Amino acid sequence: MNIDFEHLKKRFGEKARDYASDSRKAQKLVDEAMKKSSGIGPIAELGGSLKLIFGLVRDYGKGRYRDIQYGSLIAIIIGLLYFVAPIDSIPDIIPMAGFIDDAAVLGLIIKQVKSELDKYRIWLDKNRE
Repeated sequence: MNIDFEHLKKRFGEKARDYASDSRKAQKLVDEAMKKSSGIGPIAELGGSLKLIFGLVRDYGKGRYRDIQYGSLIAIIIGLLYFVAPIDSIPDIIPMAGFIDDAAVLGLIIKQVKSELDKYRIWLDKNRE
């Protein structure tokens, strides 16, 4: 599957910047994405990385974690917005197949921001309460 990230930026970029600056919107987005990702085969395979993304966006929104490049944060939020969007390349109503494009987009985002996720994981390990 070929993913055109420039198209995703055009479609979701402005909205992503809005979510990055509004902690309530960011939290709601994470909650929606967590609910949608629960137990879905292709999405479940992203496992720990997806959980890191959820935590990172949540901690950023709450002001606890800010050591991330803004462009990486926006890319993450674009991926989450695409994931929760009701209309995407393959409709989610098609069992399992509908989540393949979602998994591909999230996988691409995870690959692009891997170093940021690694930094966040280290921060989490140092700041466990």
